[in-house]
Amino acid sequence: MGGAFACALLGPLASACVYDLRERRIPNKLTALMAALWCALCVLLLAADPVLVQGFMVHGLVGATVLGGGSLLLAWAFERVRGGASFGGGDVKLLFVLGLYLGVSGGLVCLLVACLAALALAHVVPRTRFANVPGSVPGQIPFAPALFIGALAACVPLA
Repeated sequence: MGGAFACALLGPLASACVYDLRERRIPNKLTALMAALWCALCVLLLAADPVLVQGFMVHGLVGATVLGGGSLLLAWAFERVRGGASFGGGDVKLLFVLGLYLGVSGGLVCLLVACLAALALAHVVPRTRFANVPGSVPGQIPFAPALFIGALAACVPLA
């Protein structure tokens, strides 16, 4: 992933972390901005190397479908079986956008690292000032910070 794409992903994703910690929600405008930035960067880079960018775009769209669609199906199935809430809608939309930037393989790395980070956050967040957010479900943890850690791990090149 190029530096421009990493900045377009990680900058707004850091903002999503702050929103999720403070309000337990991720604004739709933020995920829409991230998707628009991805589209704009792809269009700008088409002139430089059309074949490479077209491959990147297909890889991103497949990643978005797998991560966003897969998490939506898993959340729906979990809620049907358990009868309670699981993933929030903002998390699903954020995973869709992460799939655009990271593709399938990077997105799955991101999700794996994020799940491990969420386990740690489940122990840390209740001991901070972000434990009780008005209007949130007791015990609910923000997943955007875990996704940020996962995205960082997926963006680091394996030399």
